[in-house]
Amino acid sequence: MKTIIIPTDFSEQAHHALSFAAGVARKNGETKLLLLHIIEGLGEYALNTTGEVEIETTEETFTLNDLNKRAYASMNDLVSEKEFKGLNIEGMVRFGNPYKVISEEIARRDAELVVMGTKGAGGLEEVLIGSNAEKVVRYSKCPVITLKQKVSIDEID
Repeated sequence: MKTIIIPTDFSEQAHHALSFAAGVARKNGETKLLLLHIIEGLGEYALNTTGEVEIETTEETFTLNDLNKRAYASMNDLVSEKEFKGLNIEGMVRFGNPYKVISEEIARRDAELVVMGTKGAGGLEEVLIGSNAEKVVRYSKCPVITLKQKVSIDEID
């Protein structure tokens, strides 16, 4: 297995997904983990060569650049945790629709697995907007594992 994508919103469930993917990577050797954070609801914006958002208004630029910097800071903190030392992890922040961005990265990276945490949206929220995890599971071109709680790869036969 060459590439595993782990979407993250930096929640506890996303951390469980990363821990599980790290276990898979350790068992498989040369597996790359792509930790993917998606900032949604802000439209589709381009990043310039310095990693800053290119849009028209100064206020939007400031807000998006701030979100981008915070996401990368959170990602760097997460990746530098002792638990993930020695693994090949790439962090990426993208803007857009989570399902669409995850699908694009699966195709672009030729990913063989997606591991994602899920909070289990329910009721009216799920009816109105649907679950990103559900969409990825339903339409993904590769296997998807969803986790709500911590699971060790060693617990699986």
